Amino acid sequence: LYMEEFTQAEIKELLAFYNSPIGKKFTSKQLKMTQKGIELGKGFAVKVQRLAQKYQW
Repeated sequence: LYMEEFTQAEIKELLAFYNSPIGKKFTSKQLKMTQKGIELGKGFAVKVQRLAQKYQW
């Protein structure tokens, strides 16, 4: 899967990142950040939906 999108050199760079202290911190926080992003997206969708309903005929 990754080889379809990245070169071997890029994969080595990714591995170096994920094995670095900041990469490890990133992966440890990724699930929480994804969940927060989903919640933000849902809130935005509700606002857009309300606005769209306001202008429906």
